[in-house]
Amino acid sequence: MNTKFKGFKIVAIALLLSLMVATLSGCGFFAFYGEEDLHAMMDEIAVSMLTGDGISTNILLADPDALGLQDQPATLPLPVFNKREYEQGLSSVKQITNMFKLVNKRQLSQKGRCDLDTVNDYFTTYSERGDFYYLDNRGYIGTSNGWNVMLPLYLDKLEFKTVNDIQNWISLLNQTENAFAQYAKFEREVLIPAGYERSISTYREIAEQCAEMCQVENNGRHYLYELFVDKINKVSFIDGNMKIAFQQNAMRGISTMISAYEALAREMNLCATISKTEIEKPIAQYDDGRAYYRFLFKDSASTDDSVTTASTLLMSELQKVISEYQAIRQQISEGVTLRQDMSMATLQGHYATLKSRYTEDFPALSTSTPDATFFAVPESMADFYNPASYFKSAVDSLTAPETIYINESNAGGYLGFDIISHEGIPGHMLQHAYYKSTGANMLRTLLGYTGYAEGWASYAQFYSAKYFIGSEAERLAYKAECLNDKASLYVSTLIDIEINYNGKTLQDLQNDAFYSQFFDGSEESKETYNYMVQNPAVYASYGYGNYKMEKLREKYDGTDLEFHTAVLTIGPTTYEILEQYLLGEEKDNNKNGWLYGEIL
Repeated sequence: MNTKFKGFKIVAIALLLSLMVATLSGCGFFAFYGEEDLHAMMDEIAVSMLTGDGISTNILLADPDALGLQDQPATLPLPVFNKREYEQGLSSVKQITNMFKLVNKRQLSQKGRCDLDTVNDYFTTYSERGDFYYLDNRGYIGTSNGWNVMLPLYLDKLEFKTVNDIQNWISLLNQTENAFAQYAKFEREVLIPAGYERSISTYREIAEQCAEMCQVENNGRHYLYELFVDKINKVSFIDGNMKIAFQQNAMRGISTMISAYEALAREMNLCATISKTEIEKPIAQYDDGRAYYRFLFKDSASTDDSVTTASTLLMSELQKVISEYQAIRQQISEGVTLRQDMSMATLQGHYATLKSRYTEDFPALSTSTPDATFFAVPESMADFYNPASYFKSAVDSLTAPETIYINESNAGGYLGFDIISHEGIPGHMLQHAYYKSTGANMLRTLLGYTGYAEGWASYAQFYSAKYFIGSEAERLAYKAECLNDKASLYVSTLIDIEINYNGKTLQDLQNDAFYSQFFDGSEESKETYNYMVQNPAVYASYGYGNYKMEKLREKYDGTDLEFHTAVLTIGPTTYEILEQYLLGEEKDNNKNGWLYGEIL
């Protein structure tokens, strides 16, 4: 999982537009702008998106002062209760693309044209969220995502660089009382009456997650208090008396936060008594649900391919992967097993192995790029968090810390080597750190594209099987494991489409000739169904993203190193734009895609 910048807050759009107008009017309204003007506009947008967001500026910027973003407040987002206000706010984002029409594309370099195509696509797609007010606003709380789940991890990630950072950390705790109350109110007064309620079991599961966050350690302290003390003891810009005062404020804030989680748990249990839905409904069963799923799929997979086309292509590719897997399994002797090990020492060993080998086939990181630092996911979050995640390093620094969180007690089906090749090198960490080193515009690094990001990381994970260390039998077994994982991603994406786009019920899947092998009526299959319903189109970024990346490699006429370098240099975008610039007519020395002399 690549944890990325979340995007706009509705209230910031007016500010963003006013800054854009000011930038353009300074150039003369009837002018056609060149590359310098384009990137000046993109810089304005990037700063506007970060304005008032102390969480993102802390995590994503090494030097916020250089952009005039020092001492930004950290705030929890609040729901927009007025549907019309929400729709108008997002539709106004389209005005940004109108401003970009004043850029003369013919005057741009290839890199500039790719930047322009990408930001136009992003803001056009983002504005479409306003068409799905109810469905798109169910993410404030959740079972595996939502602010009830993510807030503790952000508190863990936030660094104490200034006094404002410390104050923001405590402020976020104190904001939970109002924010969580607003989330519950939005659920009760907006979503449920409009018919967008969740199932009884989902509300109870959210309540259970909230109860977990209220637990204290054996010493009577909440783990966040111990975390705060550890963070503040490491700072040198305040004296001991101030540290004690801040610790007292943090203790009171944690008490407020615990009360907020307890209240949210009660509200979720109340919603469970109100909900008339026994089993979570697929997106397709809501008004405009299929249209919303098409939007989610496009956003998640970073492609304009239709859902039906994607399903057909994936099913065909799945059969090929299964055949390859079965052929390899026949070569593996009985008794050869691969041990699952998510201990920090073992994972750091895998990281060292990959770092020593990846430059055979991938572009090298700058020597100034630090090695990844591994952190453990807090125990209270282990049951609800992913097996691992990479947090983007600061976009304005090539020496910023690289961070990977590991859920040691929830490894899922991962072995360990696959986790590090996906999250670290040559996966997400290489992807982000290398793209920064190309002189990429900051806005491009902030926007991200989930299908491009997860498609690359999954592709890199499977490709890295060649670096796995072990006996010949173990290496063969690991290759088979990778094929099995790839097939699993394809199957999960197909199941998601069947449920959330085609509206298949659990009973439908149990009666289906193909899908019945995954839905046999067991509790596990019921949990799988509920997870898919709660996380529509999530697997598209992994499954279909990997498929699209592999197909691009098949089309590209060049070495693996050339392909990987070109893909990472072009950077996050849609697969259509990526293919255009990777396989376009512009060539240099008979090589596909990018003008190597100009870009690389």
